[in-house]
Amino acid sequence: MDLNLRKFFAAWKRILIIAAAILGVYALYVAGSVLWAFEFKLKRWPVPIHGTPVSTRVGDDIGRIQLLQRLERLGYVRASGNVPEVGEYVQSATSLDVHFKHCPLEGEGIISGPVSFTIDANRIRAIHLMRSLQDVDQITIEPELLSVLPASGWGQDLCRPVPLEECPDLLKDAIILTEDRHFLSHSGIDLTSIIRALEANLKAWRYLQGGSTITQQLMKMTLLSPRKTIPRKIHEIALALATELLYSKHTILEAYLNRLYFGHWGQFPLRGVDAAASHLFGKSLRQLDPAECALLAAVIRAPNILTPLRHPERALARRNMVLGLLFKEGKISRDEYEHGLNTPVRVRKPGALPVKAGAFLDLARDVFTDELSRSRSRCPSIITSLDPVLQHDTYIHVKRLGNLAAESFAVLSNPQTGELRAMICPESGTWTGRGGNLETVLPMSLIPALMPQKNAPARFTLTSQVFAPGASLKPGTFREVFREDRPSLMRKVLDTIGHETVVDALREFGINAERVGDEVRVSPLSPLKMAHVYGIMAAGGSAPPVTPRAKIAGESDTAPPPPKTAVSCGPAPLFLVNHLLRGIQPTPARFVVPERLCLVPSVFVARDGEGTWGVAYRWEELVVIRIPDTKISSGKVRAVLLRALPGLRSENGSFPPIPEGITFVNICLTSGLRATSICPDVLREPFLKGSQPTEWCPLRHGAKPIRSEDP
Repeated sequence: MDLNLRKFFAAWKRILIIAAAILGVYALYVAGSVLWAFEFKLKRWPVPIHGTPVSTRVGDDIGRIQLLQRLERLGYVRASGNVPEVGEYVQSATSLDVHFKHCPLEGEGIISGPVSFTIDANRIRAIHLMRSLQDVDQITIEPELLSVLPASGWGQDLCRPVPLEECPDLLKDAIILTEDRHFLSHSGIDLTSIIRALEANLKAWRYLQGGSTITQQLMKMTLLSPRKTIPRKIHEIALALATELLYSKHTILEAYLNRLYFGHWGQFPLRGVDAAASHLFGKSLRQLDPAECALLAAVIRAPNILTPLRHPERALARRNMVLGLLFKEGKISRDEYEHGLNTPVRVRKPGALPVKAGAFLDLARDVFTDELSRSRSRCPSIITSLDPVLQHDTYIHVKRLGNLAAESFAVLSNPQTGELRAMICPESGTWTGRGGNLETVLPMSLIPALMPQKNAPARFTLTSQVFAPGASLKPGTFREVFREDRPSLMRKVLDTIGHETVVDALREFGINAERVGDEVRVSPLSPLKMAHVYGIMAAGGSAPPVTPRAKIAGESDTAPPPPKTAVSCGPAPLFLVNHLLRGIQPTPARFVVPERLCLVPSVFVARDGEGTWGVAYRWEELVVIRIPDTKISSGKVRAVLLRALPGLRSENGSFPPIPEGITFVNICLTSGLRATSICPDVLREPFLKGSQPTEWCPLRHGAKPIRSEDP
């Protein structure tokens, strides 16, 4: 009997040792999980990616800059009264009043608060800041969200951390009262709440409430799955107890408030009190009133059921309950309580869905990585060069190509800076690299023909008579032959100035070209390279490559500016070619201001063996379209180009100066000589100084005299 008893106790001893070892290993695992959660996972934050902030200036045409469209995409709505609330605007014939919401992107000069625009003939005449009672020349509007880079272990959350000290005491009190009123006194679990929840669930014979403390909820959202099982609940309790042993209430509450789920904002989960205040109310945390603090606390229990975005009546009822708790506990006064009860639930609505910009984001990913590696920000936000409104509009314009749209490319850029502002790619997202011929870069090939050769004058002007045997079999002006018979004009230019001269000129633009027999062969250019080449033309001879730009909000741009490609010909010959592509029609000279000619875009359509290229540009805006079809009409391509080219901010602003060395002369289209007052068809044509005709038109035109200013 003694032997059996000893064996019995020995067996139980082994069991207890094994159990203690298992519990010890489990305790170490739980402690390690908590440490990993707080020291690693809870310190990882998503990175929101924004489009470019748009500046609105005095003199801008609100239609051309699409101000209302931009506001509506950001979720702004027309106010029902005469004074807009946050996220609303009021428009009249002479004014536009907007109450801009709080934007968390600090250091970018983005406007917040009420602003009044004085409007006259659709143009902004004054910008008045209502709070400071100041007039300013321009403001910067918040950028549109493009995407979110999720943190490791988290989703694409809209989440921004704030220290606990920046969270209003009233909001903390409201959340603690509704979620865990004994948070400051318990050790991770609240037995009273657990028993109360168990009774409620048994009485209803279904799951009604969980009785979880704030610490348990934090561990559940950080380390556990949402499945409701007994083993998971036991593990949750163990994690909560370990958390309370290892970390202070201050640290736990701060982590909890920064990770709370408040439902979805558009397609993105909304987490944390700072992001909820910014998106739902358009305010910073310190601007929240008691009713808004109560509303945030009210929706935590069931965000998708109590969300004020879809169920305002449910949110209102629970918000009023939270206000009652705050009043009962003495956290708010009776006046604040009654005012809160009489305040309607008013939240901002999500704006338009993020634009489709996958190709741009893929192209910019390396830039993001470099910027993030240099950033010291706790939770950085990225600002890019993409303009979501232009991206959306370009997509709509390309869709006009019908079945060809799915395989077409479109690039919008700023030639002066090289910033990529919009990019449309086929679903494959890759450039085949096929096609390419001299016709696609014909404007650059013509530049040497319009330049002086050493000490000799230029071989051609835009009004030179050119005999280029082709379809017409008759001479015409350089401009006419370019419009009607480009292959013949190119052969004439090659025969006149030589193939090597053209090859050298193309290589200056970064175009891979070589002479093969009597031809000049050009390697295919990608859409981005084509935008760079024509960007040099638009910018007057020097332009950086076209690339996406990205920087950390609030930080200086540490990336060095990309080197510019410059050509030696100078801006004057480029101006002549750009003017040739404008297709200016005959007009009485008194209606022509040379500087305003720059408002007319240069447009060029060309074909290679694989498709059609379309290019349109001014000095600060350029669009390139690549269509995989050689038979599409030039008129249709031009129509898409001109729709896609961004509108000028204002036609009354400053224009790029006419390059030195250019002079304008009124030319009679009949004789090709300087026009007199009786010449009926007159074109105000640019020339390199010294190459303009000196003879006056000798013809006696029978048309009614037209007064023309002598240049």
